Amino acid sequence: MTARIAHEIRNPLTAIKMQLQLLKETANQQHMPVLDSLLDETRRLELIVLSTLQHKRTAKPVFTQANINSLIGEIVDMLRLQFEHQDLLLALSLDPGLPEVAIDRDMMTQIILNLLLNAKDEMPDGGEIRLSTGIEKGDSGIWFAVDDSGPGIPEEDWDTLFTDATSVKPGGFGLGLRLCRELAELHNGSIRIGHSGLGGARFTVSLPSAGFRP
Repeated sequence: MTARIAHEIRNPLTAIKMQLQLLKETANQQHMPVLDSLLDETRRLELIVLSTLQHKRTAKPVFTQANINSLIGEIVDMLRLQFEHQDLLLALSLDPGLPEVAIDRDMMTQIILNLLLNAKDEMPDGGEIRLSTGIEKGDSGIWFAVDDSGPGIPEEDWDTLFTDATSVKPGGFGLGLRLCRELAELHNGSIRIGHSGLGGARFTVSLPSAGFRP
């Protein structure tokens, strides 16, 4: 219940932060201290929510049949304005024939959000992020991927990317990759990294078509 409430709080919190950032660009100097204080408090709330959501990695998933395309569309609609403000293009390449799979929506949302936030943090001056979906060979399951046009991640770091307990990112979102792996494995799935055709990194999550098998 705590994780579900934290998830519901995160969506409007993202919108509030975006509006404050936009307001700060047009506000006069006398209002800057107040806006900076509000942004600081918003960031503090984001960390609290993120920490609460991370605790759900030990919880038992609650599975429902869902279409990953629809879930991705909802998340992109929520984040598009914030990303466009940072000159980030969110592009979609979704397989229209994608079947439904059994997922925990909150956990899967957390995976997608973490991957998108990581990509955003790698491109402070703008770029492109592409979300794509498809069916695994042999109809063994589905996959979705997040590509970016950022600097990429050196191959020598790939082996420890999903296991390291520390993050070099200022916001600490690098820890989300370990969480992504744990949440994917709770679905009997997996996550892997590769080189993106956009020039940066490509993270691919694979999920079995049969859903979860205890």
